[in-house]
Order: sequence, then C-alpha cells, then structure tokens
Amino acid sequence: MNILQLSPRFPYPLIDGGRISIYNITKQLALRGHSIDLIAFAEDDTGDDAIREMEQYCTVCPIRDNTKTSYKNFIRSVIRNEPMYITRHRSKKFTAAIEDYLQTRTYDIIYGDHSAMFPYLINLKRSNGFPVAVRMHNIESTIWHRYAESEKSHLKKNYCCTSSNDA
Repeated sequence: MNILQLSPRFPYPLIDGGRISIYNITKQLALRGHSIDLIAFAEDDTGDDAIREMEQYCTVCPIRDNTKTSYKNFIRSVIRNEPMYITRHRSKKFTAAIEDYLQTRTYDIIYGDHSAMFPYLINLKRSNGFPVAVRMHNIESTIWHRYAESEKSHLKKNYCCTSSNDA
C-alpha cells in the first residue's frame, strides 16, 4: 500500500509515548512492505540524525511551524470553538505540503496520528473522497478533564472542560 502519514510531531528521537508509537507504527508498516510518505510537524531542534533515522522507513517531510500553545492560538481556539490542540496544529505550511504530495503521488490511504490531524483528514475525505484513518493514542477527553480538575485558574478550568466536551 501507498500511505500518506500525517503526524503532529516528529517521531524521533523516542522521548515520549506519542513519538514511540508513531515511530513504531511507521517502522512496522515499512517492514511489511508498505510505502510511506510522512508529513510531520518538527521542532526547531529536530536534527539531521532524526530525519535520517526516519528515512530508513519512509520519505520524510518535516514541517517547521510553531505548534506551541500561545495567546494568539488561545484566542483563535475560543473564536473557532475548538480545542486548543486542534487550533495550534492548523498550518498553511502543513496544508501546502499535503497538497504538494497529492499532486505528484497516489495513495491507498491517508493515515493520521492523534486528534490534531482530524481537520486535515476530514477535509481530504470530504473534498477528494480519500480513504482516511486516524489512531488515537490517548483518551483525550479524559486527559483534559483531569487537567481541568487540577487547574486552579477558573478561566482555564472552564475552557478545558468546554473544549474537551466539544472535541
């Protein structure tokens, strides 16, 4: 199969559970003979060694765009009435990379990791009818509810609960 994989973080180095699972899924699909193009948000410190590690298993397109929580993204999130995690991963650079890949390649499926990739997957499904799949690494609503329960700021607490219920 030809797979376009979308990821909210660069899978290497293996420093947390999300990266480890993204890395291993990519690796195991490649070892089973699938061809994978990976478009992933990359931190500024994602180095050549990390890119080379992933290139053993897939074609890599690191997107260097700010996905950090910021006041600007908070306002956008409130205006859009969507979770901050979704808002901070909205990127014109990421969208352009997807469009570039789709112009030159054919895929059997477009696969996304984490809920941050939902808007891209939904758009691709609706606009082009592509088969899509997503892997949720966590039960996001539970994480946000736990965060809200321990948050001392009433503004953040109310926002966390509202955002997680709308997700």
